[in-house]
Amino acid sequence: MARQFILNTGFEDGMAPWTFTLGSGVVMSNAHTGTMSGQLNTTAGATEPAEVSQFVSGPFTPFSLLTFSFFAQRAAVPATGISAVVTLFEGVNPVSTIQILIPAAANVIPPTGSNAYEYYQQSTSDPLPLGITGALVTISMAPDSLAAAQLFVDDIFLVEDIL
Repeated sequence: MARQFILNTGFEDGMAPWTFTLGSGVVMSNAHTGTMSGQLNTTAGATEPAEVSQFVSGPFTPFSLLTFSFFAQRAAVPATGISAVVTLFEGVNPVSTIQILIPAAANVIPPTGSNAYEYYQQSTSDPLPLGITGALVTISMAPDSLAAAQLFVDDIFLVEDIL
């Protein structure tokens, strides 16, 4: 049996409950499905990454497995330094992470205009321990010293597979 935790997975209901860094947000373009997507923007010379995140409350089922997945599409300028992390919490304490690192040559992500998205997925290899009460899902793009970059994300899922 599977259970999905992310709310507003495709941004069709606007921003809530997602949190975006300044300059990024929900747009009515470049959607993988539906009409909306999340857009991460960095400017040349910026020092902070562009991020979108959501905290989801459990409880999570002990000894289950988690799968984190999303679709990404880049603008014409290659987005680099892209990562996606799920941090699991026991109460207020972070206890472990699921991480997806997208290769530095982010040309693997299809450009806008191609109507193509790249799919990313990572699963836990070990069952969840007792006491996982929440998870913070974050997708981020590091700034580039030379150019502005854009990344579109859509259909973000965190699925628990109960064994």
